[in-house]
Amino acid sequence: MAKPLSSLIFRSHRETILLSLLVALAFYWVDQRFPRLVSPLVEQGRLTCRALEPLVSRLEQLHVAAQDARLKEERFSRVRLAREVRRQLADRVDPTRDIFLRSEAESLGLAVGVTDIQVAAELFLEGDCRRFERVLDLYRLGLERLQRVSPLAKASPQPDQQLMEIAQRLQTLERPERSAEVEDFLQTWAESEQDLVEKSQWRLALRYREQKLAEPRRNDRELLDLSLRAISREREPQRAALRSQLPSLVFGIIVGSLDTHSHYYSEEEFQRFWRDHQSTFGGLGIQIREDFGGVRVVHLMPGGPAERQGTLRPSRGRGAGDLITRLLAVEQLEEEDLGQGKKSVRRSWRHLNLSLEGMESRRVAEFLVGPVGTRVILEVQRADASAPVVLTLERGAVATKQESIHTELVNWPATGQKFGYIKLERFYGGSLAGDFARQVQGLVRQGLSGLLLDLRDNPGGDLGGALQVASLFLGTRPLVLDVDSLDRSVRAHWGDGPERISGPLVVLVNENSASAAEILAGSLQTFHRAIVVGSRHTYGKGSIQAVASVKQLFNLDGELGGLKYTSSYYYLPDGTPLHGRGVVPDILVSERMVDSCARSPRDQQFALPPPAPLRMEGVDIKSLASINHEAFVGLVSELQSEQSRLSAAAAPKGKGCLPLDSRDR
Repeated sequence: MAKPLSSLIFRSHRETILLSLLVALAFYWVDQRFPRLVSPLVEQGRLTCRALEPLVSRLEQLHVAAQDARLKEERFSRVRLAREVRRQLADRVDPTRDIFLRSEAESLGLAVGVTDIQVAAELFLEGDCRRFERVLDLYRLGLERLQRVSPLAKASPQPDQQLMEIAQRLQTLERPERSAEVEDFLQTWAESEQDLVEKSQWRLALRYREQKLAEPRRNDRELLDLSLRAISREREPQRAALRSQLPSLVFGIIVGSLDTHSHYYSEEEFQRFWRDHQSTFGGLGIQIREDFGGVRVVHLMPGGPAERQGTLRPSRGRGAGDLITRLLAVEQLEEEDLGQGKKSVRRSWRHLNLSLEGMESRRVAEFLVGPVGTRVILEVQRADASAPVVLTLERGAVATKQESIHTELVNWPATGQKFGYIKLERFYGGSLAGDFARQVQGLVRQGLSGLLLDLRDNPGGDLGGALQVASLFLGTRPLVLDVDSLDRSVRAHWGDGPERISGPLVVLVNENSASAAEILAGSLQTFHRAIVVGSRHTYGKGSIQAVASVKQLFNLDGELGGLKYTSSYYYLPDGTPLHGRGVVPDILVSERMVDSCARSPRDQQFALPPPAPLRMEGVDIKSLASINHEAFVGLVSELQSEQSRLSAAAAPKGKGCLPLDSRDR
């Protein structure tokens, strides 16, 4: 017998309701049983611990370790990463080791009955960092204890007495052995509360010495007050004790333990990183220092925005510069999406009326930086004004490359020849090639017999800048090779433009010549364009670091900072790897003549092993050399013989490094 349509509809509706209730109950049970499984990766613009496994998995695809299965398994072992978090977290929270006692720091990393596997499961499977919240709780308790026992937090004794104690401590540091003892003491965990007190007293004495060196015109009591205030600010609980910062701290440890050069930056650090690696940034071009009531203007950068506008007054002689007391407003640019791929930029004011009393100069500087052409409104106090003065200044381009290139004309007395000496401190992007070429042209006009390019102690910097300089000497040749991190194909970075600088070239290196400096020296050496002179080998930092914001790299929302991670290795044009090997000079000179102060990178923690050379079948890179290979080998052999004959007489007696004066070199 057929059922009425109404009963079928009722039954279907009833089953739908029942099924919906069962699904809701299932979701509720999962939410109660596994609440962390549904927590978001980002909350209130900050990473959560649920983001750790997705972030690490993504890095596992991008990091250079992916090119070697065994290295990948070792570096990305979740158990190893969990072990490093346990071992390093106390040091990340208390980097100066002024808060925790040794027993506390050790107990935080080696909790009884807890294995690395268990911690790895909590961090990467469950996204649970709650175990490490104890570190933050103990940090706050340690701060309270330090405020209780430290003489810096109590009613201080007579300033004269405190100054006398500081003077006595600093006097003992004149003995080298005592200075070493104090340095070791400050770098180790305190054994007792009395050690914490002793550390506080040494911190005050050393901070006082720094203040006195920076501001010798101040009287002793003012220096003491500034030192006490600086130490008090460093002990503010919010600096490292916020639970919302815990996932970022953990992620920073994980990234840093992948290799020596990988690093996680907070949003503020990331913005500063980009500014430091640009040839210019938008700002005022002023140097400020903390002072009573605000920050003092101590220097205006020559040719900078503030000097050109002529409104701010820096310190001169014994006269104090303007004291910036309040930051009233900053102008900012906002981008609006008009649709159809069109955007507009409008200006808006952010009204702050912010007192700068007690604020770090680094923090104040963050407000003064901004897009070129925007303005800031400051309130300043002047020695000759009875009332505060309100100033509006426009941000402009501030150069970061100053003093990166030094040149000098050296006359060789024995032959009457002239040589151009060029010291390149570091590589920067943008205008380096033009700046370098102009400096060389200025020397060439004076009639040169050759150039000496000094890359000693050059830590590298912008690779594009190094390749630009290499192009000036080598033209359109392959300058450096790398391996694509995704498809493992070999890529060549070619020089752009014709060779613009000719003539004899000598490159001077030492064991502190690193990264982009090694690429420049190695490419010039490979094509026999220059003779490289130095000790043993260069630093050996031939890995590539990719830099990206966490927001872009992982498609997340929020101001989440940025990453610098090692993505590949650099190889010289003939396939020789630089990493872990460095550039071996053509002419080896005594370390006493070049540098005996360098430290080898091979002993650094988490250092990556040297890669194997690239196979370059069918490629004759020497055919692109500037001169015939045999002729170059013969020239180097003659120079080595001459150097051996003269090295004993040429070596500076009683000195560990080359003289600073280029003529003495």
